Amino acid sequence: MKTIVYLLAFEVIIASSCSRTANKAPQDSRIEQRVLFQLSFVNYAWGYQNRGWFIDNEGMMKAYHVAGAEYWIRPDSGYISVDDLLSNYAQADKIIYKIPANELRQKYGLITAAALGEISERTRSAYDAGLVQFSCYWWDQDRGMFKEVLLSLSGDWSQINLSPAAIELDSWLKRLNQIYVDSLAAQNKGGSFFRPDRRRSEFAEGCHKHVLNLRPRLIPTAFYSLDLGRELRETPAGSAFLVWYGVFLSSNSLNQRILSPKFT
Repeated sequence: MKTIVYLLAFEVIIASSCSRTANKAPQDSRIEQRVLFQLSFVNYAWGYQNRGWFIDNEGMMKAYHVAGAEYWIRPDSGYISVDDLLSNYAQADKIIYKIPANELRQKYGLITAAALGEISERTRSAYDAGLVQFSCYWWDQDRGMFKEVLLSLSGDWSQINLSPAAIELDSWLKRLNQIYVDSLAAQNKGGSFFRPDRRRSEFAEGCHKHVLNLRPRLIPTAFYSLDLGRELRETPAGSAFLVWYGVFLSSNSLNQRILSPKFT
């Protein structure tokens, strides 16, 4: 009888231990892929500009600013090797935000569906505004390389990934991008338009007013006439405006207004 009791007690202990282990597994699971998401802003109109951020498997949102094209490796036909992606990632040396682990795992789980999504036709939307691209990285086992999965493109050209998973990721990354834009604006030490003491809404409103009053074809000339050329070229907040401008152009209502006949 005592033997039976001991065996039952032992089984209860083992079951309890397994239950605790199973409950801990999802919390302790780790994303092995190092680089998950990226925002890039590239513009050749006024010299080489390459800024943006990555999100890695630890949830770190890390900003980069590339000094020259020779320091950056572009994907080849949408694919990039592990070493080349990590080389680009190494340029990101400033942590600006940390994403909660559960949130990161949920978004990471959408990457495969986004990679299979249909991509819309690319259309012209501006001139000399550069390109703002939100992307995620999907491991292609057959190629042994990462696929740079486009979520959305805006600025000189507009294009989107039509997958529901991609749309969710794109919306999420654009919300996170506001943290990056604010961090760039906060680095600015002066100026009549880009002031670090402005609240987020005031900064966006100021950008909005200027964009609505400019024809895309004449943006470089107009910026110089407004004495904003120097700030746009040389200050972090100027680059923040360019990033914001590219993202903002993806709004259909804004596209319709600035590209309507009375503005062209």
